[in-house]
Amino acid sequence: MKAVILAAGRGSRLGSLTKSKPKGMTKIFDITFLEWQHATLRSSGIDEIYVITGYMSKEIEEKGYKTIFNPYWHKANMISSLIVALKNIQPPFLVSYSDIIYSNGIVNDLIKSDKELSVAYDENWLKLWKMRFDDPLLDAESFILDSKGNISEIGNKVRNIEDIQGQFMGLLKINIKAKNLILTIINQDLSKFYNYDTTRLLNELINNGFSVEAIANKDGWCEIDSPSDLKIAAKLIKDGIIKMPHKTL
Repeated sequence: MKAVILAAGRGSRLGSLTKSKPKGMTKIFDITFLEWQHATLRSSGIDEIYVITGYMSKEIEEKGYKTIFNPYWHKANMISSLIVALKNIQPPFLVSYSDIIYSNGIVNDLIKSDKELSVAYDENWLKLWKMRFDDPLLDAESFILDSKGNISEIGNKVRNIEDIQGQFMGLLKINIKAKNLILTIINQDLSKFYNYDTTRLLNELINNGFSVEAIANKDGWCEIDSPSDLKIAAKLIKDGIIKMPHKTL
């Protein structure tokens, strides 16, 4: 099994923490986000891991990671890094954002899935979002499941918390059929999709009749998008809610 970590962006909302290094090289308890992800993925038996780089790419390359450079990182959204991955790496593979920390439980569940496209989500998202935001609805997006456990809607703005069944974690698995459909849809209007985020692309796939499986995460995790998120993640680790992996390349 292979995995791809999307680490091309700077992460400007982390302020001075990413002034001289990419977001994925930010540390928490003396371990970088990329070290965390590598250790977690490897503990699930994934031994071929690629990092899509962009901002200050040499900082990542010099650490010995397998890297692929995204030349569009500075003028496009996360989807541009996903496109680079899809064009250079043969599925099946897992995709991970570079600013999330998680355990190998959800990784194992994604690996076991035989669906063409599987997405990890937090069904207990509200507790974490209340820690991160004064108003969770300012950041939360729609996430609705059908009777088969597939996502019927994702990525839209919502007004009521009761209408949200979970939140996307930034972790998914792509097989060959999903890859082909994603590239077909994106190539219809590349400039438009470069400005999409992942949830909007997923919603586009769903609207085109493609089934997107939802897999619930049962362990502690956190997205780290700001200095306050970093403090929250540190507290979750201290409290034993998030378990640190063994540090390894």
